[in-house]
Amino acid sequence: MSQDTAYEIHARAGYVALRLHAGQTEIRISPADAARVAKDIESLIPRNGGADIVIALDEDHEIVVPAAQAQRLRIELLDAAAYTQARHR
Repeated sequence: MSQDTAYEIHARAGYVALRLHAGQTEIRISPADAARVAKDIESLIPRNGGADIVIALDEDHEIVVPAAQAQRLRIELLDAAAYTQARHR
């Protein structure tokens, strides 16, 4: 399983793309999976700061996010999922 720390999120037609910089890899997940990952992040965010959070995107990829950035990632995933679903209709 590969771990990456730097990422970009892009809403595309029918999917959400996470570009993982360390491996120059793009992971495509459905809007529903993006929303699920966002919900997982919410449950993993420590209440008082803390260490890095490891988030599984699928069976083969996970992203490591500093706790301080986890909320931003969650919001970006939710925004991209909503935008993708709105464009898809």
